[in-house]
Amino acid sequence: GGVYAHTRNPMYVGNCLIAIGLILYSGAPFAILVLIPLFLFVYVSITSAEEAYLSGRFGDDYRDYCGRVNRYLPPPVALYRELSSLTYDGKKPLRTEYGTLLVVGIGLTGLPWWRMYHLEGAAPASAAAPLFLSLFALLLVSWGTLRFLKKTKRLS
Repeated sequence: GGVYAHTRNPMYVGNCLIAIGLILYSGAPFAILVLIPLFLFVYVSITSAEEAYLSGRFGDDYRDYCGRVNRYLPPPVALYRELSSLTYDGKKPLRTEYGTLLVVGIGLTGLPWWRMYHLEGAAPASAAAPLFLSLFALLLVSWGTLRFLKKTKRLS
């Protein structure tokens, strides 16, 4: 049921989209030419290994599921129908994905500084370092607060 009725690997698709977005945001030709294919290769390898395991564990039931449901990309119409029937809990990503939010935040904060350092040199990057370090500290404090609230069951 749910999104798993339309794609067998929605979390991997989401992680790949996040990683590809950050790599493209970096603007680094090396990253775009090397890291995107490498990242996709790693995820395809992980998926293949998991599917071999699941096929051995669940047999024909899993193979039937694979025959009905796409590995990565869901059919757009079916996905739209599924998502439009759901309600959104805005606190859920804060409870379950605060680590991902931290990594994305670090990427969105660190990549502009990294680009500035490599494109404009050390002096402009040093001048901007307090701003980026402040944003990084804010991200860490936010992450720590969310983690504390989750562990103490205050974020529900």
